[in-house]
Amino acid sequence: MRRSAPLLAVAATTLIAAAAALGSVGYVGKTNQGNDFNLRTDDAGVVERASYGWDMNCKGGGSLTNGGTASRFPDATGDEFKSRGSYEADIERRFEGLFRVKISGKRLDENRFEGRFKVKAAVTKKKNGDLVARCSTGLVRWSADRAVPVEPPVLPRAAEADLRLR
Repeated sequence: MRRSAPLLAVAATTLIAAAAALGSVGYVGKTNQGNDFNLRTDDAGVVERASYGWDMNCKGGGSLTNGGTASRFPDATGDEFKSRGSYEADIERRFEGLFRVKISGKRLDENRFEGRFKVKAAVTKKKNGDLVARCSTGLVRWSADRAVPVEPPVLPRAAEADLRLR
């Protein structure tokens, strides 16, 4: 009996994890810049998270490449979502960027979303706050298709009467 307890614990943990994963659905795609775009919906089909890569050009030369994750969509429905916000981030230890983001999307059918986003940045020197550059992605379009579900692992069958200690 004691030897089977760890196996049962592993099987129970696997079943609980698999059940939790069934509620959310992932969508994967690309932006028109060629970067990855991913969405996750909750069990009601409402978008709860979007992650994306972006490239932006700066006035006066230079560029920035990075990505972001948005997870606050207070007015989202099963058909559409949108959000806007800002954040600060270090750039190469000497600079700081104030980033402003707008993102939106809509469901085309149960297997596909599409939308757009725009990211703007004001880049300043850390030591004195002088403005170095203003940058923008421009309007970036994206689409994402429902990810192919991963087959759940095959669980070992219960040993029942076949289990013998030697």
